[in-house]
Amino acid sequence: SHRRLTLDRVAAAAGVSKGMLTYWFESKDALILAAIEHHLETQLDLLGQVAASDDLPANQRLSLIVMAGLPPREVAERATRFLLEVFSYAKERPEAEELLRAAYLRFREQCAELLDRAVADGHIRGEDRELTHLALHGLLDGIALQLLVDPKIDLEALRPRLISLIERLLAP
Repeated sequence: SHRRLTLDRVAAAAGVSKGMLTYWFESKDALILAAIEHHLETQLDLLGQVAASDDLPANQRLSLIVMAGLPPREVAERATRFLLEVFSYAKERPEAEELLRAAYLRFREQCAELLDRAVADGHIRGEDRELTHLALHGLLDGIALQLLVDPKIDLEALRPRLISLIERLLAP
């Protein structure tokens, strides 16, 4: 929890002095914001690489985005817990809220470009692109939350069914 985080604990876990840590991060908030930004940028870079893979048809790239958005259960749970903590932190800090907003909008833009290419290639229908990518994000975020509350969900079995559902929903 960000409330229990201290620079002393971070320095000890990193094996550095608190002075070294504060050389790079002037405060606990600066450290947390840097961690948030790093996490979001890493995710966006990964998803952006998938979306931009012009050597694959758009519908296959969409499947890869689902796979990246729902990685192995332990990774998905850890990332979802982290994001929940980030949302909690951002409630009181406009700069963190802006980082989240910018990252989500950038990911939506990447997906929108991919969906536009998929429509142009005839892989999916394009009646309502805004609703389509909101629904896609809602499915991924919602399933990630469900993994936290229900340990019986078999993500490996669910993932291909989810891809099939999305393909049926988007079929031309």
